[in-house]
Amino acid sequence: MLLGAAFPLATAALFAYVGGLTRHRHVMAADRPASLAFATWWYGAAAVLSLNGGQTLLALVGVKDVALYLTLIFAQALPLAAALAGLLIYLAYLYFGHFRAVAPIAAFYVLFLSYTLYYFSSLGPWTLHQSEWDSRLLSGNSRPDAAFYTFIVLLTVPVIVAAVAYASLYARSPERTQRFRIALVSLAFLLWFGAMAVGFIAVPPQTSWYPLVYQAPGLFASLLILLAFRPPSWVQRRYHVAAVA
Repeated sequence: MLLGAAFPLATAALFAYVGGLTRHRHVMAADRPASLAFATWWYGAAAVLSLNGGQTLLALVGVKDVALYLTLIFAQALPLAAALAGLLIYLAYLYFGHFRAVAPIAAFYVLFLSYTLYYFSSLGPWTLHQSEWDSRLLSGNSRPDAAFYTFIVLLTVPVIVAAVAYASLYARSPERTQRFRIALVSLAFLLWFGAMAVGFIAVPPQTSWYPLVYQAPGLFASLLILLAFRPPSWVQRRYHVAAVA
């Protein structure tokens, strides 16, 4: 269980580190809002994973208050919506080259936040489930239904569509470094959200390793994106690409 708490918290620390790299890297003034939007994604994802790992930390210190665990679940809704909005704004800017998509994206994720709170509220009754790996709340209404599938679609499909659109820029990019980043970043998000969508549907929540459905793809994808922006020197020499400043 200690490892089960350490894994999401270590992944959250990596996300926060990538967010810091994104926020502080040198970009043109016109690109600065997109860079901040991308940093918002990483910081928001770090917050979600930290709150998720916090449930296991509570169990490690002997806390069994279901209301406190439930508070951590609901607290994830806001950073999740903010993170996804930041990611879509960033990918839309890379694809279109302007910020006119910000308003509809923001409106969509306000609705997503509202639906997430509704969906969480519709679950229950909640029971505290402890395994050798983690501690978390499980809903008595754990069978997939229309509300569940709607949540999964809203969570994953917009990012998958945006990642595919971003990947389509590969053939139109003249610079090797730019193509290198497009390939790795788009692949990372396609694998991340594709794996999550399949995992949420195929793996029962009662499975002891269920948290790995969303934690492991995120860790792998973040390493890919870190490689895209800060490739080691041997990768730079081998593929003739450059790291961001």
